[in-house]
Amino acid sequence: MSHDEGTWTEIEIPYTPGRAGQDVLWAGSTMWVYALHTLYPDEFRRWMQQRCVQHTGGASAGNDVLPPQWVRFRPLAHDEFILRQRPTHVELPSMIDTRVASIALEPERTECAAPDCRNGSVAKVPEGWLCYRCARVREHRERTHRKWIQQN
Repeated sequence: MSHDEGTWTEIEIPYTPGRAGQDVLWAGSTMWVYALHTLYPDEFRRWMQQRCVQHTGGASAGNDVLPPQWVRFRPLAHDEFILRQRPTHVELPSMIDTRVASIALEPERTECAAPDCRNGSVAKVPEGWLCYRCARVREHRERTHRKWIQQN
């Protein structure tokens, strides 16, 4: 087994859904995470089971004292655990391995195309998409404009 299981990578802090996450001070900033490689499925499985190298498998694995304690990452609740600067012991690799395990914690979110609107959708939407509120406002304005033009 190799101990080169992953690399430190800088990523954007994920968007926090809901009203509380709409106006956060660190929106658009980045954090440092340890990203696992997908080169070795056994090592990836060991990480997912939260086991050390000595207790990976075989007779020495034994029963777990505690089950894995995974917690969904929420930037607002876990702010104290966010690494905003590169860890001091980490040197950036000359070439970053693109084969990194991607575990999507949240779906990709598209925001409404209207200015000053923070509504969004996780479904695939066309470019220039408007949320239901902005679409209703635009439709009302267009109807009013058509009536005004007809009267003049």
